[in-house]
Amino acid sequence: MLFLFPQLKCRSLYFGANWCPPSRAFTAQLVDIYNEILNNTNEDFEIIFISTDRGHEEFMQSFSSMPWLAIPYEDETRQDLCRVFEIKGIPALILIGPDGTISREGRTMASLYGAKAFPFTASRAEELEAAVKKEGDGLPDQVKDPKHEHPLQLDMAKAYVCDSCKKPGRFWAFSCDICDYDLHPTSIEYTQRESLFEVLAS
Repeated sequence: MLFLFPQLKCRSLYFGANWCPPSRAFTAQLVDIYNEILNNTNEDFEIIFISTDRGHEEFMQSFSSMPWLAIPYEDETRQDLCRVFEIKGIPALILIGPDGTISREGRTMASLYGAKAFPFTASRAEELEAAVKKEGDGLPDQVKDPKHEHPLQLDMAKAYVCDSCKKPGRFWAFSCDICDYDLHPTSIEYTQRESLFEVLAS
């Protein structure tokens, strides 16, 4: 069921379309973020979907995967909002704070920090950036992984896949430029403990 725009409850406007692969990928990520925020906080957080699909059928394909509200496809408010917020590309996530302040960094913050980015304010972004820096300050510049022949250098990466646990990672990684080999800092700790246990058992 579609709902008209609830002015007092809105916190973010999500501009996207089913025909756009980056939009489909971000929608899946945003669904997880939205559910995590609602399940783990008592905050009043809502998303309104503003479709830029090319037809009603495409719009329904987009909206079918979303747990939030949407402007009906036939409503001209969709075009008005695209003009008002000067949407030049999708996906775009516009955040509206309780005091009416507007941020265009919603997609970037959500992609980088997930649900931790809530409430997606400039001050929250500064807090998260400081936390990432502090984490890096506590890590060594270089480590040696028993399972890899080259030294691994501390590096900042927006996204990577850990070659030990095979899980995605962000920000800090221990990397080998020669072999394109990356490890989570926590994986380094695990492999070092594993190596110690092997020595003790021998």
